Amino acid sequence: MGRAALTYALARFGLFLLVAVILWGGAGLLGADVNGLPLLLGAALVSSVLGYVLFSRQRQALAEALDAQRRARAEQVAAREARLESES
Repeated sequence: MGRAALTYALARFGLFLLVAVILWGGAGLLGADVNGLPLLLGAALVSSVLGYVLFSRQRQALAEALDAQRRARAEQVAAREARLESES
């Protein structure tokens, strides 16, 4: 699960940085001074929409890894409960 989560998080963060740089550079070319919170909010908005479209494969891999981890924990709990019941 760790690799899938790290890949997805780094991809989203990288996309956010790329969009922020593009917005900052584009605003600079147009003569506008966009810095701080407006730049970050715009980059977050654009990168969230792009990320939803671009990273569906990574998101699916993360969901599958989380589901596998959930199933493994449920099996461990069931085995522990069965062991405790047999001891009683």
